[in-house]
Amino acid sequence: MVKFFTKDSSDKAGDYNLSHIDLINHRGQIIDLKFIVIEMNIYESIYKNAVTGSIVITDAKNQIGRLEIQGLERIAFKLATPGITEAEDLLDASVETGEPFHVYKITDRKQVNQGLLVYT
Repeated sequence: MVKFFTKDSSDKAGDYNLSHIDLINHRGQIIDLKFIVIEMNIYESIYKNAVTGSIVITDAKNQIGRLEIQGLERIAFKLATPGITEAEDLLDASVETGEPFHVYKITDRKQVNQGLLVYT
């Protein structure tokens, strides 16, 4: 489960602090994904020229459907290891100060129950 709080130390390997995560569509509309993201993965490879990732979302309000996903969307967030205080040690993918990630596909769309979708 994604944690949205600030801690000064890690409980286990892989812990991180995520201050916010937003989806921004081609019109500039913003949806706060903070409470519907259940998993987030960031990948870095010496064989790719970009950092990539995936997120898993539970959507009971069809928020993604209302945004008219076209492939021009961006995901903006700030991610840090607990205890990190220096700005240069953050993964800053915000619109204001960093480079947001770009959405290129939505996969594994599943209807879990009436009115609840889960997708990556």
